[in-house]
Amino acid sequence: MKDNITQHSQPAIYPWTEKVLLSPAFKVGLAKRLVEINRSALDTAMWLCGQIYSYDGPLFDSRGDQIKVAEDLIDRAFGYGPRFDGDESYSDAFDHEHGFELIDGIKGFANKVPERRSLRRHLPVYTLFDLAYEISGNPVKF
Repeated sequence: MKDNITQHSQPAIYPWTEKVLLSPAFKVGLAKRLVEINRSALDTAMWLCGQIYSYDGPLFDSRGDQIKVAEDLIDRAFGYGPRFDGDESYSDAFDHEHGFELIDGIKGFANKVPERRSLRRHLPVYTLFDLAYEISGNPVKF
């Protein structure tokens, strides 16, 4: 019986693993992509929303759990409320003033390799950017 099965017109997309998403190499690759699109942090966030919300296929997190694409998904990824992956241990990762500063901060690594891996609390943002670039057909390379 198909009553409980959601039909999607596009294939499932899985991000890299947590280890990869938080690695210095991924951060450099993402930074280069963000610099390439040459948008403000707000416009970059709007692009991210457009990619994620317009996709009609299932999206997964780095643990393999399906992400519920709700209207507040991007807000939750940036720390405005419970995390999208259900882990509320650090749901206050960002406040309103610092949410977009992360985007600008990442851009600074386009030509400079970070000395250490990214903080785990940034994982939702890196996951969504990885998924968005996969959706756009221009995946993050590193």
